[in-house]
Amino acid sequence: MTEVPNMLYKHFTEKLLGLQGVKITNIENNEKNITLYAEMERKEQYCSCCGTATTTIHDYRTQVIKDIPAFGKLVKIILRKRRYRCPCCNKRFYEKNTFLPRYHRMTNRLAAYVINKLGDERSFTSVAREVDLSVTTVIRIFDVVSYPKPNKLPQVLAIDEFKGNTWGEKYQCILTDPVNGIVLDILPNRYAHY
Repeated sequence: MTEVPNMLYKHFTEKLLGLQGVKITNIENNEKNITLYAEMERKEQYCSCCGTATTTIHDYRTQVIKDIPAFGKLVKIILRKRRYRCPCCNKRFYEKNTFLPRYHRMTNRLAAYVINKLGDERSFTSVAREVDLSVTTVIRIFDVVSYPKPNKLPQVLAIDEFKGNTWGEKYQCILTDPVNGIVLDILPNRYAHY
């Protein structure tokens, strides 16, 4: 059997997971969960205060991050985050990464995955159960999404009311384009001034 050169497998874990610049140090796999232990590749960072380049590490912290399900299992990333210290202004700051917004405990792609699942006319509860998030977190993710208003009205505009329980009103009003099957807007109530 011929031996395959090592360079062919250089970044296979990074490509499989879709996390650029992340080094996987360990993987734990059981019947329900996959836990990835990871850290960012060490690079020169720039101070968020004064812009000075530094490689001085102040300390390390670990953070548990939820990611999209893979292979029918829930995925957690335990990220070992570096805090750098600026030699000029003595400010401490975390290294930059592209997959985790500041103050978040879930990846960007998990939020996109939740939005995609909600597009399939599923309930908040079923999506929350699938990705192991609370229902209120799924609703918060949904509320962040904004849809642009149309530039012009369609040829046919359908207006209807439906019973809902949002905005403190009993009925809401929906505006749709029935020809193309697109929801244009949902108004908080059915009164004419809205």
